[in-house]
Amino acid sequence: MADNNRYKELFALATILGLSGLLRLAFIHVPFDPDEGQYAAIAQEILRGGLPYRDAIEIKPPGVFYLYALAFEIFGATTEGIRIFTAFYVMGTVTAVYLVGRRVAGIAAGLLGAAIFAVFSSHPLMEGRSSNSEVFLILPLTLGAWFMLGAI
Repeated sequence: MADNNRYKELFALATILGLSGLLRLAFIHVPFDPDEGQYAAIAQEILRGGLPYRDAIEIKPPGVFYLYALAFEIFGATTEGIRIFTAFYVMGTVTAVYLVGRRVAGIAAGLLGAAIFAVFSSHPLMEGRSSNSEVFLILPLTLGAWFMLGAI
């Protein structure tokens, strides 16, 4: 019986992850906003061997530039490539939200939190159509909370 519940939990999480990906990919052809264009330009410089803050100036955290460079390497240096990468990245964040909720208040809370995050983080008013630094910073923050909770 426990295995059956575990399969239901995993199926629910997989469904939420699929929903998250589909909601993000609805914006696959949305052009870059100015910040995203800057990230892309710095990522291109990195791929040519340059360094952020020396060869390309921007005040945002360097991790975003390197994530863009990674996305370009994996999916190609296009808007669509970044959007696909971001969809997968956000699915990682949805999973992290699930893990935190599960650790704090159980399976149902984890699944509900993941579902709420998947839907609301994909809304255009919440940067849902973008691949901005805010989108990329939520995963390490959430994983930090998960590790902290595990350590207490």
